[in-house]
Amino acid sequence: MRTHNWLYHYHERQGVLKSFTGIVRRSKYFPHPPEVPFAVFTDNYAALRECYEAFIPDAENFMKSLTAELS
Repeated sequence: MRTHNWLYHYHERQGVLKSFTGIVRRSKYFPHPPEVPFAVFTDNYAALRECYEAFIPDAENFMKSLTAELS
């Protein structure tokens, strides 16, 4: 992951498609091309973005408080 900087490339839709390509390639039981889950991702992008924006601030605050407790 670090060598190929996967997380950085997730900020581009092409990077997400590449991720789905790898998942589909490794999956035994998913008989569809990567464009199928990518289309689901694209079609639901707005809802996924809302979930992300609701979750990430809470996750960041939790990690900050946990880090402070452990220090």
